[in-house]
Amino acid sequence: MFAILQGRVLKFEIGFQEFWTPTSNLQVTLISLVGSIAIALGSEFCVYLPQLIPHMLRVLTHDTSKDRVVTLKLLICLQHLGANLDDYLHLLLPPVVRLFDAKDCPLAVSKQAMETVSYHLFNPDLCSFYFFELA
Repeated sequence: MFAILQGRVLKFEIGFQEFWTPTSNLQVTLISLVGSIAIALGSEFCVYLPQLIPHMLRVLTHDTSKDRVVTLKLLICLQHLGANLDDYLHLLLPPVVRLFDAKDCPLAVSKQAMETVSYHLFNPDLCSFYFFELA
């Protein structure tokens, strides 16, 4: 199953960028697909993150969807990505933390941002990394 899925992911990787634009109605669908593929591939999903991170950062900082539903879906996806984000948390956590008290941010998004940071801080795979860095 992994070999079949990996071949399909390559096709997805090539085609998704034309649809993941700030005004696209497909952003929520693409984010859900990314989360599902990340769960299926596990640690093998890391190779696709360099192409996805710029899109994720754009959503976190410039989402104009109603009630920031795209941001909300992305925050949930960031939890699905788990330890795959290890090398990119220094880029992703600052805009997520800014959502805690952003004036234009609905309460549900602020709450999900806090849950996302909490998930990454207390994830057993990453916990030793954070405490080692803080010590």
